[in-house]
Amino acid sequence: MDRKQCCHYSTIIVVVLLLQSMIYFINAAEIEDNAFHSRESVNDTMYLRLDEAILSALEHNPAVSVQRLQVSISREEVKAEKAAFYPDLSASISKSKSEAERRVGSLREPVGVTDERNSYSLEVTEFIPTGTRITAGVTMDGAVSSLYSDQYVGRMGLTVTQALLQGINPTANLASLNQARLDIELSHAELNAIAQQVVFEVERAYWELYLSLQAVRIRQESVSLAERQVEETRQRIEVGKLPELELAAAEAELAARQVALLDAHNDLGRARLELTYLLNNPADSGWERFVKPLDEPVIPNDSIAPLEQHLELGMMYRPDLIQARIELKKGRIEVVRTRNGLLPRLDLFINLGGNSYAQSFKDAAPDFGTPYYDINGGLSLTLPTPGGRKAAEHRQTFLTVRERELLLDNMEQLLERDIRIAYLEVGSARDRIDATRVVRELQEANYAAELEKFRVGKSTNLQVALVQRNLTEAQLEEARTRVSYLTALASLYLSEGTLLERTGIEPLIDPE
Repeated sequence: MDRKQCCHYSTIIVVVLLLQSMIYFINAAEIEDNAFHSRESVNDTMYLRLDEAILSALEHNPAVSVQRLQVSISREEVKAEKAAFYPDLSASISKSKSEAERRVGSLREPVGVTDERNSYSLEVTEFIPTGTRITAGVTMDGAVSSLYSDQYVGRMGLTVTQALLQGINPTANLASLNQARLDIELSHAELNAIAQQVVFEVERAYWELYLSLQAVRIRQESVSLAERQVEETRQRIEVGKLPELELAAAEAELAARQVALLDAHNDLGRARLELTYLLNNPADSGWERFVKPLDEPVIPNDSIAPLEQHLELGMMYRPDLIQARIELKKGRIEVVRTRNGLLPRLDLFINLGGNSYAQSFKDAAPDFGTPYYDINGGLSLTLPTPGGRKAAEHRQTFLTVRERELLLDNMEQLLERDIRIAYLEVGSARDRIDATRVVRELQEANYAAELEKFRVGKSTNLQVALVQRNLTEAQLEEARTRVSYLTALASLYLSEGTLLERTGIEPLIDPE
């Protein structure tokens, strides 16, 4: 054996010793914990399908729950705004009594006078979006005096006030109500945006957990191959077909793969905790339960639609784009409302009344057939201050609408960019599936050939180890690519805003 080969094998021995020392000092509790969580017993494992994981997350996710409450709050705001156009009923009762002195006629001495007055009224007022305010009511006034005859007056009245300039536009009068209705749509859009993000995160975490399990399985198989290689190397050394230094290379590779397996277990633990957090199910046993995916990453046979179709869907369903359009509608309504505030206030009013007179409360009850009436009408004018606060509010609202229009245009461009990038990622991931499968098959054939060469003495442990590594990485890459395709597909659907529908979930709109 020459000096170069001696140095080569000495280096291998040093590496083996270092790796074995590293494994020895790894925390034993961590290894036991990973082994515990890898068991698939009924008591310790929750078997979960993807659709079950999604539904559980949507049911218990705090952000979704908060946004559901926001939808309910928006509905209550609409009810409050509608109440402005409901009739208002008002009633009043008043009584008064006074003791006074008065001089009457030619009497020298003042006379003591006692006056008692009673007043009753009942009115109904309603505001109509056309700028009309109608008030109808009845009143009863009675006066009982020790000096004069008792007198009771009953009145039926109708007052109509019609706005002629400011307040005549129904759109301006209904602005707050229409904006409150748009707030419900806004809350729904935000709820669906949050729900879609939750679904995407759950899908990604679910497949990451699946991939981590596959990585543990592949790494474990790799360790088993290395163990068999070590055992076979020992046997061949015993029969004199290999030098003893060959064992060092095999043991070094085994140690390296054991470390990689530990790393895979750690990745599995993190993936499990991530999915457990997203499920957020208080009825579950909590963080300690192991979650095992039941679904496989099945690749759809049908190809994705043309890019133009995804762009069109994005313009229709993307939640943040819907929200921006709703905000623009609210702004335009606000422009109408503030423009209405710049007009002079010119109101036409008419007041009609029928009066009944009697000396008793009963006889003075309001009567449609009474010959006594009163009528008055007129105009009232109020001029706003030029360049005042209302003018500034209108200018501010107009500029805000212009800002929202520009933001909407920019968001549409960003949406197209996002969908185009996601579309490319899906296509690239789909192409890699077949490529990685071919690579894995070739690596399997290469490993079988290299192993056979080793058994007939035409290869070394180092060469076998290298081929085994390539096979392991090819297996991991194939699994990783399938998961990457499904994640890229979910990302595309998230970008166009159709992830809920494509997952089989109706948009989250709470019933009234």
